Amino acid sequence: MERQGERAVALATAIDDGLRDEGLAREIVHAVQLSRKNADLRIEDTISLALSLPRELREVVERFASYIKGETLASEFSLDGGRRDHNETARVDGHEVVIGLSATGTIFTETYG
Repeated sequence: MERQGERAVALATAIDDGLRDEGLAREIVHAVQLSRKNADLRIEDTISLALSLPRELREVVERFASYIKGETLASEFSLDGGRRDHNETARVDGHEVVIGLSATGTIFTETYG
């Protein structure tokens, strides 16, 4: 029941596909950033990044590849998996994602993104 001078506000809480995909890309970035931390990399280190992921996530990652590369400082980026100096597995949206990364330089020595 509204009181005099007050307005009711309704919020749409449905998440469309675009927002969902952006969220998944952010989860991938978060998982890679945790891998960077676990590998004892410095903030300015650039990396070679290899992801192995299920097809349910592959299209999203392909669409957001530039964003993922930029946020993780990946000078090299592969979706074909492959071992790197540091490898670990993360869960994203209930799916297993294998992350492999190796340091390639620093933002001061390489162009990335």
